[in-house]
Amino acid sequence: MMKLSYKFLMVVVLSFLGSVLLFYILFANRYRAMDFYIANYTDLKSPAEQIDDMQKKITETRISRKDKKAILELMKQYPSLSMQLYSNDREYIADHILSDEGISINTRSVWVELYYPEEKDFQLKFYDGDCYLIVQSYQGMTFIMIYLFVSSTIALGLFFSITIHFVRKKMKYVLRLENEMKLIESGDLQHQIECVGNDEIGSLATQLDHLRVALKENMEKESEARKANEELITTMSHDLRTPLTSLMGYLDILEMKIYKNEADHDAYIEKCKQKAEQIKTMSDRLFTHFFVYAQDDDILLVDIPTQQIKETLSNCCLELMSSDFQVEETYCEEDGILQGDMGLIDRIFDNIFSNVIKYAQKEQVKVALFIEENKLHIQVKNQKKMNQFKEESTCIGTKSMDKMIRQMNGKIIINDEESTYCVECMIPLKNRRKAISPL
Repeated sequence: MMKLSYKFLMVVVLSFLGSVLLFYILFANRYRAMDFYIANYTDLKSPAEQIDDMQKKITETRISRKDKKAILELMKQYPSLSMQLYSNDREYIADHILSDEGISINTRSVWVELYYPEEKDFQLKFYDGDCYLIVQSYQGMTFIMIYLFVSSTIALGLFFSITIHFVRKKMKYVLRLENEMKLIESGDLQHQIECVGNDEIGSLATQLDHLRVALKENMEKESEARKANEELITTMSHDLRTPLTSLMGYLDILEMKIYKNEADHDAYIEKCKQKAEQIKTMSDRLFTHFFVYAQDDDILLVDIPTQQIKETLSNCCLELMSSDFQVEETYCEEDGILQGDMGLIDRIFDNIFSNVIKYAQKEQVKVALFIEENKLHIQVKNQKKMNQFKEESTCIGTKSMDKMIRQMNGKIIINDEESTYCVECMIPLKNRRKAISPL
């Protein structure tokens, strides 16, 4: 990213160089401009025309080249010309330097230095011989002064126009960003902020657009959460009513002892357990939902030995076995310490193994715990039931597990294939007590 100050400095330097180049081009063509002006817009005679007129007078009056007084008087009739007369062998004869009688010229003047009148050579014919005449014309000096002033003005105009254009362009972009921020402030998050340039203003525009996108995503998530809450409350209020009504009816029967025999008593007890379990499942779903969409709260992480994780995982496997699942368990011998929350770990395990009970075949459930790259890996893999579809279309359970394990600085990977389902949880270890034991 180029800083705005560097861009401005570069624009100033380039515009200055461009102005200098333009002035040089105009200055180099000052004589052409002067000749064009004199030829088309004045009645002045060119130096050549004035020398022709002087030659006619010399021929008519038969002035001798040795008559310096007559020659000087003749030269004074051409006040805009500075002349030096020499013989053909370069012997000085006479000269006419512009004076008060014509145009007063200070040869040390800045304007004269800038003007540099062009020297021209002429041949003058006297009756007693030819002479060599050097002429400098100052008749366009006033024009040159004006021309240089105009040229300087044009060059400076180019410099300031480029610089001001750059500043106005940036200010216009800033004002546009201000208007776009007002749109965002009014709630219009669909309008994309145009990001132009690679300077600080362009970076600001990029950050503002990222902010817009983040606000849009947060609002969409909030809307999604609100909608999910409404749907869940409506569904739960309806779904809970049925098992609660049934449970209350069974409890009334038990309370009033209107069952026929002990077998009926046990049957009603079992039905009460089933309805209670159904209500528990619904309450767990409700808790999971609100856990996912609730604001993240800081939790207190404590040291947990991996041996405790092994024991909890082993108990979960025993529950699977009690439900006639065939479980293959693999545990590494290495111990370690991780920082986590055992309550969150219990909820993660409960979610994983609840899904196994619901959706997995009872054969070939593999459970593994191992340490790799200073992380504790817990892996559960199973074969999916044929023609079995999950009830939870919103994937709340997956989101819940992901959120809980992220609160312990961990990561969860789910590989859901056509026939197999694999969940792998990875939690960083604080320290280890042995070298890695490969499985």
